[in-house]
Amino acid sequence: MNMKKVLIIGYFWPYIIGGGRIIELANHLHHFGWKPIILTTPLSQEINDHKFKVVEVPFKGDIFEVWRKIFIKILKVSTKRSISVQIKEKIGISNRKSYLDFLFNTYREVFGYPDTEKGWKSPALQSARKIIEEEQIDAIISTYPMISHIIAEELRKVYRIPWIADFPDLWSQNHNYPYGRIRKWFDEKVEIKTLKYADVLTTVSQPWANKLKLIHKHEKIYSITHGFDPKIVNHPPTPLSNKFIITYTGRIYAEMQDPEPFFAAIKELILEEVIDSAKLEIRFYGDREPWLQILIEKYNLTHIVRLYDRLQKSSIVEKQRESQLLLLLG
Repeated sequence: MNMKKVLIIGYFWPYIIGGGRIIELANHLHHFGWKPIILTTPLSQEINDHKFKVVEVPFKGDIFEVWRKIFIKILKVSTKRSISVQIKEKIGISNRKSYLDFLFNTYREVFGYPDTEKGWKSPALQSARKIIEEEQIDAIISTYPMISHIIAEELRKVYRIPWIADFPDLWSQNHNYPYGRIRKWFDEKVEIKTLKYADVLTTVSQPWANKLKLIHKHEKIYSITHGFDPKIVNHPPTPLSNKFIITYTGRIYAEMQDPEPFFAAIKELILEEVIDSAKLEIRFYGDREPWLQILIEKYNLTHIVRLYDRLQKSSIVEKQRESQLLLLLG
């Protein structure tokens, strides 16, 4: 069978630590007669047994790369944990919102326009053109980060290849949008300019699709919810723990998400003897933020709440399945 070819443009491919929806899409497209070719930055580890071709495009790094190298050399921080968290630990910053966070975010806001990974655009475009001309690409899918959509826009205009722009997270309409009003105005303008060339927009929920419709005039904006692979999620089976375990996995956005009401409620339920603290365990997997540990101590929950480092996707799924409740902070 002659298979059509789709070029998928995505940075941090294939989300090796946390998983991602596009890698699963790429793994199953061959069932529908499509051969994926992935354009991404260098992988942190080899990937095996996947149904697609990977083209790795090196570049000098994002706007933090120079600073990252300086911090690693001078402060001896580890690349396995959040560098900003380690810096705050070393200089004794434990506040949830600090002047250092403000400086990092301001630097990102000013010098990271339109995307902190903008340095990848030129080498990625060069490789993408070569792939299109050699492989006879039939369609393009772009995903995170936003520079992937900007790259896809230029390819769409030149080669007239159908283009799907997928949004695991929204651009200027993101509910965790980290910048001020001026930057948002600029982001919204460049988003509209870029995506007017896309044939289809997709995102993970209908409310987010409705947000996209507010600023884009496309008729073809669809919600494609996150799915799961039963082979990964259900095998091997993981029994529920004896304790009542509540688990949070992933990054906590300090500006947008506040676990304190949750801790306060747990503390109150323990004091009122509604729940037995000996039978309860609360686990956070991600970056060990100092401010989070302080909150735990504030409510005297150190015997219940545990902080853990990031884990591989397979291990995280296992931890989730043995839990009675998964926590999502609004």
